[in-house]
Amino acid sequence: MNLYRREIDGLRAVAVLPVLLFHAGLSSFQGGFVGVDVFFVISGYLITAIIVDDLERGRFSLGQFYERRARRILPALFAVLLACVPAAAIWLLPGDFVAFARSLVATLVFGSNILFWRESGYFDTAAEVKPLLHTWSLAVEEQYYVLFPLLMIVVWRLGRGRARPIALAVLAAIFVASLALAQWGSQAAPVAAFYLLPTRAWELLVGASLALLPAAWLPALGAAGSGGRVSGGGRVGGRRWLTEAGALAGLAAIAWSIFALDAHSRFPGLAALPPVLGAALVIACAGPGTLAGRVLGWPPLVGLGLVSYSTYLWHQPLLAFARQRADLPLDKALVLVALAIVLGALSWRFIERPFRNRRAMPLRAVTTWGLATASLLGASGLAIVMANGFNARLDADQRALAAFRDYDHAAVYRSRECFLADDQAATAFAADCEPGSAPPQVGVDMAPVDRALALSGAGAGVGLGPGAADQLVLVWGDSHAAALSSGLRRTLPRLAQFTASGCGPIPAIDFRSVPHCQAINDAVLDRIAALAPAIVLIDANWYGPMMRNWVDRVEASVRAVRARSPGSRVVVIGTVPQWTPSLPEVMLRQRVTLADERIETPKLAEIRASDRLVRASAEAAGAAFWSPVSALCDERRCAAVAEVDGQRQPLAWDYGHLTEAGALKVARALVAWLGVD
Repeated sequence: MNLYRREIDGLRAVAVLPVLLFHAGLSSFQGGFVGVDVFFVISGYLITAIIVDDLERGRFSLGQFYERRARRILPALFAVLLACVPAAAIWLLPGDFVAFARSLVATLVFGSNILFWRESGYFDTAAEVKPLLHTWSLAVEEQYYVLFPLLMIVVWRLGRGRARPIALAVLAAIFVASLALAQWGSQAAPVAAFYLLPTRAWELLVGASLALLPAAWLPALGAAGSGGRVSGGGRVGGRRWLTEAGALAGLAAIAWSIFALDAHSRFPGLAALPPVLGAALVIACAGPGTLAGRVLGWPPLVGLGLVSYSTYLWHQPLLAFARQRADLPLDKALVLVALAIVLGALSWRFIERPFRNRRAMPLRAVTTWGLATASLLGASGLAIVMANGFNARLDADQRALAAFRDYDHAAVYRSRECFLADDQAATAFAADCEPGSAPPQVGVDMAPVDRALALSGAGAGVGLGPGAADQLVLVWGDSHAAALSSGLRRTLPRLAQFTASGCGPIPAIDFRSVPHCQAINDAVLDRIAALAPAIVLIDANWYGPMMRNWVDRVEASVRAVRARSPGSRVVVIGTVPQWTPSLPEVMLRQRVTLADERIETPKLAEIRASDRLVRASAEAAGAAFWSPVSALCDERRCAAVAEVDGQRQPLAWDYGHLTEAGALKVARALVAWLGVD
């Protein structure tokens, strides 16, 4: 059976291009990640068609099936992995090198989706700097193809002459269960829903179901089932308009998803239906005689589709390693995307094609090469982990700085007590998040703060006023607010902390990664009403990807506070300085030590622009605005080192989350601003 259709290669191009542009950072392709879902449908359709054809001819062999999969998947994948190992050794710090090695081993056993799910978290290394993050989709597919052929074998043996309708019924039941689980998981456990097979299987099953339908039902299926022949240019019963409309509707659904969905969409539940069903419509209806089929059959699209697998493999390492070095502007990211396409074409020509040719590459040669390469890669990964990323290559000062990659922030930020994780509801706030129950700070010299507070001037309109030592300050915000809270606890006698990971302090906004965020913010506003604090500090990473689309909503946050506690003064805190990929790594690369005070900070212009938007929104509601950047930075450089209890630490331990010393430095500047006329 000849399953090749040019329009499916064109559909592959439609799938891979949005993924590339999304990962490059092109904002208009904010839903480009749905290309992976389109790939799942294509894979489910083509692989199932091959399995069913072999089963009906009585020649299906699990051994031959997995040989075909190995020839298709492993050569290009192993080539990319082999290229990544020396690049990681050169460019990654020991901690990141260990993380890379773990993902390398997990990729070899097609378990990287599970690893990335288990490692995921707000403070995990940013996705865009993980070289092998994209292999999660390969892991999902290969886990699926361990189980799916076995299911088909059982159905065909038990179903006899009714195997196809029975298989369709079985797949329909699994489809419903998987989609329902995905919809529930996209709200209750979004990271698990994104990465794991049970919540992704329904997408592959949509394609599989197409392959089980009678070929004569739809023109494109009929073409595939008849060796590529199309009767009447894609007609079925003379209703060509229906075929044309179905194919175009499929393309429209995919396009809509690419431009309408974003990181805040509940995915992969019902929000994934448009790209998945769109891909199914294209496969079912876009025969060679249709307008959509002719568009998808355009040679450049077909060419990109042919090399799409290798291109997909190359693009993430190129972008991730570049981002490990420095900020990656869009123009350079697009150059790397073009390079990925070139490398993908070379891989397809000189690696994929030869290995898929049984005459050029016999099974014994493939097996020998595969086992040797997998052993080399696996041994490399284990050696890197056991050697702790070859940490000995750094001197003592460098190792001390690099150790901040694994900074233990939990106690400092009061994690899972006053700083909730994304799996915690609002009821999880501890009783001592409010003042009066918390143990007093020990060994903290409050005299400088008392002197500052004693001035109790206007403080830009937000002075603490007489009796400041008895007044309450409440912090509301995300992880950046939690980080600052540790310093404020050392400088203010009465502090209430209500913070949550990834949950911006904006009411009525649904943050996908934090299922309970709206309820948490409502609960914080209720506590503000009950406590009536003298000052409410609203703090978040306004410059970060989770918040930058919502900075104009700060006004709503201020008004919500004022409505519940009219006597409270409200201060919105701007974004702290940030570095890529982390401050300790930048310091190491620039040979800066903990003895230095300031460091070049490339993101200052962007953060200041973001702060201006936040300030405008805050002041529109009558709140004051304070900028950490103004306190810590000059035109080009920012404070990089701070001190706490006689120990010098980098200001931040990752891209911008403050260390305990950094929080104390920022808090002292803020308190002085609050209290000094």
